[in-house]
Amino acid sequence: MDSVEIQRPEVLILLDCMGVNLAKNTKIPDDALNKRFGQTLDGAQRFADLLAPITPVNPSSLSKWKSTDVLLKAVSRLNMAEAYQNMISGRNRVAAPTSTSQEDTFTEVRQVLMGIANHYQQGHKTFVMNDNEGLWCIIARVVDVHIVPSTKDVPIFSILYKVVHRPSNMGLNTHLGQIFGKTVVSISTTQLERKYLLKLFAMNTRRLFSDYKPRRERHEGTTA
Repeated sequence: MDSVEIQRPEVLILLDCMGVNLAKNTKIPDDALNKRFGQTLDGAQRFADLLAPITPVNPSSLSKWKSTDVLLKAVSRLNMAEAYQNMISGRNRVAAPTSTSQEDTFTEVRQVLMGIANHYQQGHKTFVMNDNEGLWCIIARVVDVHIVPSTKDVPIFSILYKVVHRPSNMGLNTHLGQIFGKTVVSISTTQLERKYLLKLFAMNTRRLFSDYKPRRERHEGTTA
């Protein structure tokens, strides 16, 4: 079974693609390196000025995102709409990513998040993030979208997610069909992109209000 944990060389790649350049043979201890990675992830999501003031976060106490507001525009800090269109084609089928290069992971993750926002705006809430290799995937459902209190146009997503591995007796897509019994939106991702997302989800899960317990469907796991 493939590990979903980010390995040290992958942390260095992810830091590099987010602008933190360290030598591949750096002697920085793993704990310090992972701390640096977490701090960089928080910088990317503007944790200090957007989320820290309301942590622990209780989504139930926040105003809901207005359905008339365009999520895709709000999620994107850069004009990546054209790149997003290159990634997603069709409503319910796997689309090829713009790049599978590990060095492009940060850019590609941003496009994945844009894809989720756009599909959610179209009425889709459940997503499968996988690849052609089909060894493991992330199942994610957007429970709701709220507004960061200190802003008028910054969304905060409440997401239930779970890692699913391919069973030994069937393909992953067949297994997913048994889980859902219907077609859901599938977004193509690399393993490193999914590992990045799992790290981000896990960090934010620890910042949720302990009493926040959204309703789960039978296949769902952790909240982020």
